[in-house]
Amino acid sequence: MIWIKDRPKLDKVLLVADDVRMLFKEASGLPISDTVKDLGKLLGNKIQWGLCGGLAVGVYARPRGTDDVDIVLSNESVLTYVYALLSPSFRRAQDHLMVHKRTGVAVDLVTPEFVKIDPEIVTQALATTNKESYGEISIPVVSKEGLVAMKLNRGKYLDLADIESIVKAGGNLDMSKFPLTENQRKVLEKIQNDVSNEKGQ
Repeated sequence: MIWIKDRPKLDKVLLVADDVRMLFKEASGLPISDTVKDLGKLLGNKIQWGLCGGLAVGVYARPRGTDDVDIVLSNESVLTYVYALLSPSFRRAQDHLMVHKRTGVAVDLVTPEFVKIDPEIVTQALATTNKESYGEISIPVVSKEGLVAMKLNRGKYLDLADIESIVKAGGNLDMSKFPLTENQRKVLEKIQNDVSNEKGQ
């Protein structure tokens, strides 16, 4: 058996998510892991997409529990194609929501129109995804800069907490490619300063 510390980062994140899901829901096996695996198989390189949300944050920061999977898409016009690509293993529950037939895990389809994010930020986030290996499958994960930009654009409490988690994990953030507003840049600067002050105490 491979110890968790020796596993690739995405693998660790999926294990944590599955453990949390099984604590609170009736689930057997590895439902979130299996869902992500099927997404990777069915979407592959056929369309531009990226893992975002809590699972992606966990790749760059401390993994946190989540019971669904979020993927970002370029715009609304690709949804019909995505529904068709995913139909062998997923059923459409409603617009922007697919459910994995075997595990019941929900997959949120994030588009700039649906979640009110600047389309240029989504375009850049998709252009800067990192490929993470999950077994034999390659999963595109939105870069930490892309995640920070998307979350600054939304600005909800959980988004700001996720940004703080990414900043705490360390490493430089090069936000120069993302069209952030002055206010969004100030919010990020405040989070960075707060984290820096916290570490200095």
